[in-house]
Amino acid sequence: MIWVIGANGMLGSELCRQLKNNTIPFVASDKEVDITNSASIETFIREKESSSYLTSSREAHHNSKISWIVNCAGTSSISFAEANTLEAEKLNILGPQNLCHIARYNNIKLIHISSDYVFDGTSTIPYTEESLKNPLTTYGKTKSLGEDEIIKGMTQYFILRTSLLYGYDHSNYIYKVADLIKNNQTILTNPSIIINPTSAQDLAEIIITLIEKTDRNNISFNAKDIIPFGIYNFTDNGQCSMQELTEKIYSLLKKYKHLPGQSQLKIIENITNNNLQPAYTSLSNEKISKELKLKIPSWEKSLEKFIKSKSFTI
Repeated sequence: MIWVIGANGMLGSELCRQLKNNTIPFVASDKEVDITNSASIETFIREKESSSYLTSSREAHHNSKISWIVNCAGTSSISFAEANTLEAEKLNILGPQNLCHIARYNNIKLIHISSDYVFDGTSTIPYTEESLKNPLTTYGKTKSLGEDEIIKGMTQYFILRTSLLYGYDHSNYIYKVADLIKNNQTILTNPSIIINPTSAQDLAEIIITLIEKTDRNNISFNAKDIIPFGIYNFTDNGQCSMQELTEKIYSLLKKYKHLPGQSQLKIIENITNNNLQPAYTSLSNEKISKELKLKIPSWEKSLEKFIKSKSFTI
């Protein structure tokens, strides 16, 4: 059984939706389980697993054993982290530290979501998993230290770094831009900031694929199918500037008739950087593509699928 932590967030809710649609056993939690408190984590595991003893079904008992934790929790707001350092440290460092220790003790595998902000943005080519970390912000530093805690604390883990994640939650860049355009407001955008827009749907699918392939290998133990634990980048294919992304959002909103007839794109190029966003955080996804033997969709294709969906409303 899979335990999804941070289930009410953008990625967590998408992952739960896909697990349910694929009839994969899972449990979900959000703020009711405090991952900065190890006792709270242990209590949740014991309560969920002990409930299986109330049934005589061997399958139900097996399915209630937590074998994976997917940690989608943590401070994701960069500005919040800068203003609330202690809270960011608790959620992004202490939380992963507690999870990896308890996961190791209970023989549970861990998937932890990290960020492109662990890099300083001075590169001119996509960062790989081996690139030197040098975070500039409180958010980036705490995410980097959270990774370090997992690497020190256990061996059966996947750390997935991603970039500019969006999903069916209005607190992301796609909805922010859509709302501004709809209301004829001006958008400040920096053409020099380069990122990889990434769909939460695509990342959730990758998480499920990692779990399923790892579990299958544990049964068959075919050496050629082994996916090494460790750090992986995952983004949709391709990179773009924040301005290019904004222009693409506008064209798709028009194409799929999400905007009133009079809505226009009003952009002001803002070449200054408030130092909260590294200038270049494009991630190479070559490693995960090779290990999972799959073709990752382009950011343009995934963005169009997202805006075209009936679930997208502004």
